[in-house]
Amino acid sequence: MDEATFRTYIGHFNRAEYDELVRYFADDVALSFPDGRTLEGRDGIVAFYRPIHAAVREILEIDFLLVGERTIAVELYTEFHARTDFPDFPGRALKAGDVLRFTSFVHYDLDESDRFRRIRVARYREHDESYRAGRSAS
Repeated sequence: MDEATFRTYIGHFNRAEYDELVRYFADDVALSFPDGRTLEGRDGIVAFYRPIHAAVREILEIDFLLVGERTIAVELYTEFHARTDFPDFPGRALKAGDVLRFTSFVHYDLDESDRFRRIRVARYREHDESYRAGRSAS
């Protein structure tokens, strides 16, 4: 997978275009979070994100990207904009209007077809509204 393709994938994620997103996932994809939770398969990932994206607009911005032959490492700045109250948001409850900002490191392992086989997320730091003053994710 090249950089342009990965950036296209991030665009699909930001627009919650699940039919496009699943094309990037291997049949046996696994997505692991820092809390130990692992989502298995395309359907498991979509089932996790669909209710989140119904209540919260999630925006990813690439700060650093390294693309290898079978791996991708990315530093992502993420904003979550709560459209409605979401008491079950992972990590903590959100109220309509809340904005959560943080940086994560994400590692992707690719299969022989350049699809994501394993995705590992590590949250680095949460930010307040003063972080990146003058810059807003869109």
